[in-house]
Amino acid sequence: MPSAPPPAPPVPQTYKIVVGIDYSEQSKRALAAALDLALFRDAQIYCVTVAEGYGPGRPSAESSEMHQSFHDEAQRTLDRFIATEIDAFEKAGVRINRKRVAAAVDFGKPLDGILAMAEDVSADLIVIGTHAKKGLERLLVGSVASAVLSHAHCPVLITR
Repeated sequence: MPSAPPPAPPVPQTYKIVVGIDYSEQSKRALAAALDLALFRDAQIYCVTVAEGYGPGRPSAESSEMHQSFHDEAQRTLDRFIATEIDAFEKAGVRINRKRVAAAVDFGKPLDGILAMAEDVSADLIVIGTHAKKGLERLLVGSVASAVLSHAHCPVLITR
């Protein structure tokens, strides 16, 4: 009598990576690291950029329209940044599924926006670049990467 077939292996869960983007060389390297990781995993990448503050001031009834216009332009800028980086991968012969890379714009503090995105998508990893400030400069200015590392609910990969 034949034995029962072995149980099917579990379906791998999509690996969720959040990438903080500030348009610097360091954030280009962070996105490249996330894209590299995605090649070896069934990964979804969530890129987030956070505009310091809360968008344009709100002095009049037109402020909602101005805020939306500012948000839309920020979204287009982020989309172009991501497309440029993916294009560089594809020129090197690496195929990237663009549907697996999402982009979001937020307003406020970068730390809060990155952590909120990671929490919202139940991220498995946060990738962020660091400007490697040292000494007094870091003390006075602070470090988003260091703060993300301290407060994240998941592992953090910091690129330089």
